[in-house]
Amino acid sequence: MAESRPNVPNIVIIMSDDQGYADVGFNPLHGPGVATPNIDRIARDGVVFQEGYVTASMCLPSRAALLSGRYQQRDGVHWADIAVRPVRLMADYLRQAGYASTALGKWHETVDIAGVGNPTVRGFDEFYGFNHGGRNYFDLSNTMTDFAPLYRAKKKIIGEQGYLTHRLTDEAVDFIKRHRDEPFLLYLAYNAVHTPLQAHIEDVEKHHVHSTDPARKILLAMIDYLDTGVGRVLGALDEAGIYEDTLIFFLTDNGGSVLATHADNAPLNGEKLQLLEGGIRVPFAVSWPARIPGGRSVKGPVSTLDILPTCLAAAKQPLPASLDGVNLLPLLEEKAALPERDLFWWWKTGPFAGGWAIRSDGWKLLRAPDAAGEIFSLFHLSVDPGESKDLAAEEPERVAELRMKFEHWSKGVDADAASPDPAFN
Repeated sequence: MAESRPNVPNIVIIMSDDQGYADVGFNPLHGPGVATPNIDRIARDGVVFQEGYVTASMCLPSRAALLSGRYQQRDGVHWADIAVRPVRLMADYLRQAGYASTALGKWHETVDIAGVGNPTVRGFDEFYGFNHGGRNYFDLSNTMTDFAPLYRAKKKIIGEQGYLTHRLTDEAVDFIKRHRDEPFLLYLAYNAVHTPLQAHIEDVEKHHVHSTDPARKILLAMIDYLDTGVGRVLGALDEAGIYEDTLIFFLTDNGGSVLATHADNAPLNGEKLQLLEGGIRVPFAVSWPARIPGGRSVKGPVSTLDILPTCLAAAKQPLPASLDGVNLLPLLEEKAALPERDLFWWWKTGPFAGGWAIRSDGWKLLRAPDAAGEIFSLFHLSVDPGESKDLAAEEPERVAELRMKFEHWSKGVDADAASPDPAFN
């Protein structure tokens, strides 16, 4: 890092969309045709979290928690709804530490992308992207019928051309070049590999030897584009001479969609929208070559809630008590073990209302969405990560204990949702 720069890392968070747990090369169980050498570089130079979790099995609430460092339920976000009150986000915290910042890609956190909900009003200096769950990859022209138009800051872009994954990468590379001499936060929220499944036909056909499934072949081509984009971002850091001094996270926003995109979540059970492991456990790797010993794979639950506290600690900023995550730097630097804690998931509203889960000390209690009566499943994840054996009938006392823990937690986050975020200013 240049002597003129503060002795803090750049921060790059690369989030893919609906990517399967096994649809990365650093998962030893990845299927045929999955080649992600650039994403794997982050894993090779850093740490892979085998049990990396998001806070929801759907994009909007999952991303809300990552950006705020808080369970999204504390801020009134339960399904595809927007936070009911102002919440302080990552870029606003890092602005106080002198970080330039940009949000690129899928925002999906507001109904008012051209106004006070725009990322540039929520702490980010720059924004290029859209405000929806997904959008067309090829037609970026922003016609009057476009349901998810592209914006630069608060202004709608007219006449854009290209393939969206490539354009988001272009913007990321440009941002790195412009801010190479100061600390920066790059939040690169790809919508790849979310539907619609779209890729150039010649890139789809080359995967016919790996799959006879037409949808899977398109997905493999889209994973290639995603990985190429990650490679260009890492290359820009290399060229600027700042790769070693950059804290990089790679993860996806929720489990892969087996139904919609034919993603592969092996060896996990379940998929997007479900609270089984395949819906909430995701590919998750982090590197910081100047400070973190690389080439390691770590067991034990970590969460996207931990990203903001870790970034603040790296930036030498205080950790607000209102955050739910933990600083992972002691673990990453091999100075401390992962602290004991419980993790929670909850669909209070929406089509799966009443469904919830808790992970505690290697056990997971799962309550089915509201139905005729209460249906619980209990899994010992430490020995059964595929959730193949339900032990609820054999362990009634453990079911009762975990249920009590969830009820205590849910009452607390409901109470928080009625009052302002204490860190917001």
